[in-house]
Formats: sequence, C-alpha cells, structure tokens
Amino acid sequence: MKCTEINRPTLETLERLTAAVGKEFVVGVGDSLSEDRSIAELVRDGRAVVRAAG
Repeated sequence: MKCTEINRPTLETLERLTAAVGKEFVVGVGDSLSEDRSIAELVRDGRAVVRAAG
C-alpha cells in the first residue's frame, strides 16, 4: 500500500463501531447535504434516517 492511499471503513464497520460505543450512526443521501447543518431537518425532509446501529 502506498502512503498516499486511504483505507475507508465499510458501513458495516462503522455500524459496529457505533454500536460498540453506544451511539447513533447517521448516513445522509442527497444533494448538497454538507451545506445542511441540521440532521433533524434532514430527517423531517425524508433525506436521512437516524437509527441505533446493531
């Protein structure tokens, strides 16, 4: 592996980590989500789901 390569975790790995620390995991899909500051707004708009991993 080159030093410039980045290994990205899978969603399954992130869900397991989230469950291990007892937190919630959020995945959002849509246009310009990085510009939205409120996860609650995304959930209300149907663009995100918040659930406990595990």
